Amino acid sequence: MTDRDLASGITETTEVQTPAGVPENGPAGAETAAGGQQPGDGPENPATKPVRIRPSVLTDGGAKAVPAGAAPEETAAPAAQKAAPAAQAAEAPQEKPADPPRAQQAQPAQPVQNAPEEEEEDEEDAFRIPFGRIFAVLLFLLVLAGCGGYAYKAQQYENRFFERTSINGVDVSGMTASQAENIFAEKAENYTVDVAFRDGSTETLTGEEMGFGYVSDGSAARYLASQDKWQWIYGYLEDRAYTMAESFTYDDAQLEAAVRRLPELQATRMKAPKDAYIEQKDNGFVIVPEEEGETVNPDVVVEAVRAQVQQDALRISGEAVNTDRKEGEVQKAAAVINVAELENAYAEPAVRSDNEELNKQVNKLNKYLAASITYVLPDGEKRVLDAETTIGWLSKDKDGKPYKDDKVWDEKVVAFVDQLYDDTNTMGRSRKFHATGIGEVTIKGGDYGYQMDYYAEIEQLKQELKDGKKVEREPVYWNWEYPGHSQDNDGIGDDYIEVNLSAQMVYVYHDGKQVVSSPCVSGTTSNGHGTPTGIYGIMFKKKDATLTGDIQSNGRPEYSTKVGYWMPFYDGCGFHDAWWRSAFGGTIYKNSGSHGCVNMPVDQAAKMYEYVEPRMPVILYY
Repeated sequence: MTDRDLASGITETTEVQTPAGVPENGPAGAETAAGGQQPGDGPENPATKPVRIRPSVLTDGGAKAVPAGAAPEETAAPAAQKAAPAAQAAEAPQEKPADPPRAQQAQPAQPVQNAPEEEEEDEEDAFRIPFGRIFAVLLFLLVLAGCGGYAYKAQQYENRFFERTSINGVDVSGMTASQAENIFAEKAENYTVDVAFRDGSTETLTGEEMGFGYVSDGSAARYLASQDKWQWIYGYLEDRAYTMAESFTYDDAQLEAAVRRLPELQATRMKAPKDAYIEQKDNGFVIVPEEEGETVNPDVVVEAVRAQVQQDALRISGEAVNTDRKEGEVQKAAAVINVAELENAYAEPAVRSDNEELNKQVNKLNKYLAASITYVLPDGEKRVLDAETTIGWLSKDKDGKPYKDDKVWDEKVVAFVDQLYDDTNTMGRSRKFHATGIGEVTIKGGDYGYQMDYYAEIEQLKQELKDGKKVEREPVYWNWEYPGHSQDNDGIGDDYIEVNLSAQMVYVYHDGKQVVSSPCVSGTTSNGHGTPTGIYGIMFKKKDATLTGDIQSNGRPEYSTKVGYWMPFYDGCGFHDAWWRSAFGGTIYKNSGSHGCVNMPVDQAAKMYEYVEPRMPVILYY
């Protein structure tokens, strides 16, 4: 076989003989074609045809026989034509053929004769390819593969960054622009802001609610577009470092809506603050602290969240990418927003417990209520004025909170003193008296007894209440009974002076016993200078006094008389010695009596003077 045969694809040719009478697609499954004669035979046997078998055209049913020197396409058609009758015969019902004539009996198949050894050696040499040609083919294939691989690799970097490429210090080798952008976008993933309220609750706002996220400026895409894919090899040889601005933003409308939806900002959840106030506790007052309430100003919270998100957007853009960040890890805001620390976030009480005016008021009230005045009344009764009474003198505002209204308070003080005056005033009241030698008589009139100094008592009581004093005392009197006397004799007691004007007699009693009994001369009844009747008290006593009458028109007193003992009891009327008189008693008083005084003998006046004390009762009657 020649090199030309090798190049044309013919690799082996073999001649075979087909016995006469055997179909051309016989047991060997080979097709035959005309041409060729077996060596050693006679004339060409029409029953046999030499063929050449090309292994390159073998089929599943067997090898196709191709005549020597003929193209496969040319030999295939006659063979097919010859094979057709055989195929038809094979498809027809098989009948047992009659025995052919002996002369036409098929000859035993002759073995295929091998070609001479020399021919075999030539064929082996034909399969040997020169080394140079193999090397050239391999080199061509290698170059072809290399070019294809480089082009394939270039296509991979059509939309991906070269190796050893970084953006803002982050390795983006082999990534698309969107993948690179996502690295930075993940910095804002799961971003939250916590908002803490005064009632202890905390609400969490998510970045999704607020429209918070990464905003691309297109730098990554521009950097990727600027690289030449055919230069991908340089990615293994040199670094490429890019920088770009990282921008994070939020949707202001979404943010505000998310904040205003928080439960603590709903009107039904809010609780108005309460001012501190004064409350009665027992018989005093205390300050009840204010209540802060839970009324929140939504505008303040919205502004605080907005400021925090803006701050975090700048912070996150400046942070390095966390390559160790776990999936789902929350990106917290830099700080928790404590609403209680925001200025004007909560509606505040107008009055707090440390309010100066409120504390002054409660101290003032407690000082008033701390006062306790115990009055000792003429009959020995003790009347106490303290917080149990004065707490009812306070006024209340529209909310029921107590306070001191000065006008109302003063009215209460006056009302109290009015009652005290009525309960203690005994001056001039009718009294039953056991008259000497007569028995029980009723005496009325005069100025003996207790009578308060009304206005002085009011002023003193006001001051004591204001100062919170605790005292025990008598009411302020301008007139009072004989101190220390008993309440016998209807309040007259056991020490008194009795004057029977009809009998013109004076009796002095001490500790219930008569110590003086003396005749007298009283005021002249005929000219209107009669001595007054009733019960009075000794105003004072004095020795060696000068008694003067009313001043006349000439500027001189009606009279001017010196006496040794002077004991007045009412408006210029009193007891004194009458050294100028020689007779006492009887009816002298009717026409030659005094100007109203009770004249007594000197010795009796002197004796009486020893027993008389200021406020000692004087009972005068007819």
